[in-house]
Amino acid sequence: MEAGECFLRPGGGHLWIVISDPKLDHRCVVAVNISTVKETTKANLLTCVLNPGDHPFVNRRSYVVFKLAMMRTNAQLEKMVGGGGYEIQTPVTPEVLEKIREAALASDDIPMDMAQILQSQLLD
Repeated sequence: MEAGECFLRPGGGHLWIVISDPKLDHRCVVAVNISTVKETTKANLLTCVLNPGDHPFVNRRSYVVFKLAMMRTNAQLEKMVGGGGYEIQTPVTPEVLEKIREAALASDDIPMDMAQILQSQLLD
């Protein structure tokens, strides 16, 4: 996997985006998912909004769900995708990846260990 790559469970679900750089740390790879903004979505969750056009999967206003971020090894992610559990999707653009990373570092919702990984990679 590479930073910015996206994957999706066959049949739908939430799009996952790799936001850390597996080339810098293959043991701790951080991925986040997106969800559709609804009338009931709390405003404090809308720290990183994606709009139609930001990615081919995004056809409605959506937001990154930092509190559900996951950390896996790159080998685990490759197995998830290669084993048929998930399908690779179009990667996000570098601009969208940057937007998500910046919002992740500013978010109170992303787990601290994952924020530290991102912080260390962005300082390198």
